[in-house]
Amino acid sequence: MKWLMNYLQQHNIGTGATRVSTVSQITSGPTALLKERKGQFSMTDVGTISAILTEGTIISSTNATKRLLTLMDQVGRFELPPDQLLMTATQTVEHDLPLMVANADKLRQLVGEPTKLVKKYPQKAKTSGKTKTGEEVKFNQVWGGHRFTAEEVTALLAGEEIKFQIKTKRGKPMAVHGKLAQQTYKGHKFWGFKPAADVFARSGK
Repeated sequence: MKWLMNYLQQHNIGTGATRVSTVSQITSGPTALLKERKGQFSMTDVGTISAILTEGTIISSTNATKRLLTLMDQVGRFELPPDQLLMTATQTVEHDLPLMVANADKLRQLVGEPTKLVKKYPQKAKTSGKTKTGEEVKFNQVWGGHRFTAEEVTALLAGEEIKFQIKTKRGKPMAVHGKLAQQTYKGHKFWGFKPAADVFARSGK
């Protein structure tokens, strides 16, 4: 940490507060470029990818960063037209973007295949029991924000119709009635509460 601070100070990059903020971003959080262990820094996956993508670019240069910060300060003091800063930034992007696109081809070779993210969905509360035909079924205990009571679950399992109130997305109350039924979604069969057809007709769906 001390070495990083000294490096930024030696190259006169940013103010003291900016240096502290920069080092904090580099070494902490989900996008940290470095990780510290027993006083030693090593690259995170994000840091490795960043290093590969920015190899040979202007923006990765200490001098380029210092130059941009200097220009920003001059614009802030009204010593430099904003157009000149924007022109420098545009030239940097035009130079760096093709390099970064080309560098991206090296990622699989140097880093490996990207890890597939598995979406995790919250577990829905379930209830279960035997239908009037004796079949053991399991279904969601909450529908449209309404949690079925023990009496409603018993009635549903018995094949009876139940009625209850829910609120629409606009916060308006809506009466719902229906039964427990076996349904199909994307080719998969499941048991769940099925509202009567007129419920959707009244809701405009």
